[in-house]
Amino acid sequence: MVERAEIVHQFRKQALHANVARACRNCGAPGFWHDVEGVNPGCYDPRKKMEALARYEGFAPVGPICPQCGHDREGVEAHGEIWSKVWRGPSVWERVVDKITQWRFK
Repeated sequence: MVERAEIVHQFRKQALHANVARACRNCGAPGFWHDVEGVNPGCYDPRKKMEALARYEGFAPVGPICPQCGHDREGVEAHGEIWSKVWRGPSVWERVVDKITQWRFK
């Protein structure tokens, strides 16, 4: 029986973005949908929170009008990317060494 192993090299990027949703100035309701019953009932919507998590977003903003009191809200402040890291793929030399090593130990 012959075992075969294949090395797959990938590029990957991770990033952290900062977004700020401020509380309503009129009633103090949070600026995002949540799933805690009994706290700020206007902002309670577990379905919208789960949809945001499925899209890999940290939170789901409620929009320009407060769902609890109906007053205008400030928009979400996007502060952009505050951290990122890129894992590089293999260089040409690393690929050559991998192929030679595979060929040599067959």
